[in-house]
Amino acid sequence: DRRLEELAILRAVVRGDTAAARSHARFVRRGETYAVLRVAVFLTAFSPRPLLMRDVIEELSVDFPSPLRGDLHWLASLLDLAGGRVAASNATRARAVDAERAAPTALRRPAFDDVTEWFAATLPLPYADSTLLRMRRRAASARVVPAGSRAPFVGELGVGAPIQTEPVRQYTLGILSARLGDSAAAAAAAATLHRVPPSADATTLVRELDRGLRARLAWEHGRPEEALGLLEGLESRDWQGEVTMTPFVSRANERFLRGEVLAALGREADALRWYASLGIGTVTEVPLQALSHLRQGEVYERLQDRNQAARHYARFIELWRDADPQFRSRVDSARARLATLAPSEL
Repeated sequence: DRRLEELAILRAVVRGDTAAARSHARFVRRGETYAVLRVAVFLTAFSPRPLLMRDVIEELSVDFPSPLRGDLHWLASLLDLAGGRVAASNATRARAVDAERAAPTALRRPAFDDVTEWFAATLPLPYADSTLLRMRRRAASARVVPAGSRAPFVGELGVGAPIQTEPVRQYTLGILSARLGDSAAAAAAAATLHRVPPSADATTLVRELDRGLRARLAWEHGRPEEALGLLEGLESRDWQGEVTMTPFVSRANERFLRGEVLAALGREADALRWYASLGIGTVTEVPLQALSHLRQGEVYERLQDRNQAARHYARFIELWRDADPQFRSRVDSARARLATLAPSEL
């Protein structure tokens, strides 16, 4: 029955039938807690229309027990980001944080607020410099957690993975500083992250974030071959539950960067495969779905495959048609590129 309801919700969302989607969600909401969360994860990961699905996930959260309600709000905030709505995502994530804080102390995830904010901050979305500066100030002023400390980002039902908070903070500071062109600050964060000593508490994720940040700095300094070498050394050993529900674990930023590097090196076919792997199937990747289509459109246009370019530009525009003003220039540019293609090829 649950599987049928998942498909019924997906079909209603594809048709744009909000009333039917909400009605099915209310039925699902009567199920056991884990079943509701699993449905929410599935729908978030495979949603063809993120903003409509965001309303479905919020419907599922009504009267849902805390702290699991926090998970549902966080999923909804990722769907907001998938639609290019940063302000709405921040407001929804704030509700997730409130739900987490309302939970009994023993059930709260350490640094849930910080980690979810840092994850959103490091996504390669076209944030304005003022936004990047504000997010960097917040990360810099966050409580410093000893590098060896583990913060289990694991929910009440055991879904998630242990992470180390301070290395994630340094990764965030490095990524934001690199995007702002502050090479000294980015290098300092990278050096701090690289010095985290290998130990039983140093998870694979910390070493992967270290490589990812160094790859970003090499890319920013015009060394694409070095960046690619670092990215090729990444090796995820995480199981699906960890990848699905834990920020940073899917290495989505690094996989997107790999597409950027390959495209710059003229390896378009390889770049297209990396871009196409992003945005569907994992909840932490849905915010990159639109940008992956934009990049595929650009690569296909460079390859003079006008039909494929038009298809990906159109999908990007559809996903971000209600995006915040700070993202509108990307949508307008894609619309202008789409207009140059012959109508018969759309």
